Amino acid sequence: GIAVFESTTRDLRTLAVMPLVPVIVWLTTPFIRPFRWSRLLLTYVLPAIPLVAVFDGVVSCLRTYTPDELRELGALADPGGIYQWQAGEAGRGPIPMTYLVGTPKN
Repeated sequence: GIAVFESTTRDLRTLAVMPLVPVIVWLTTPFIRPFRWSRLLLTYVLPAIPLVAVFDGVVSCLRTYTPDELRELGALADPGGIYQWQAGEAGRGPIPMTYLVGTPKN
């Protein structure tokens, strides 16, 4: 079988969470091991790491596939029809997990 999971979605809910990413980076950086002065420099003095993290989050949201697009990609990747494809969103909370599962047909 094949399974693909994405923890982002292409909608305003997920994009609305992205401004919190720098705050999370600022709060968690001191606890990352091994300790490196360069990490503190690039987080607090020159905030490159928080900016890159928020940019990566926004780009990830914008490139995330919808369940319909995932089903179409699965069908294109399996022209012989060997797999049965299921796609959807699962989970609780403001941002559901998007998934694509391909199981071999018997």
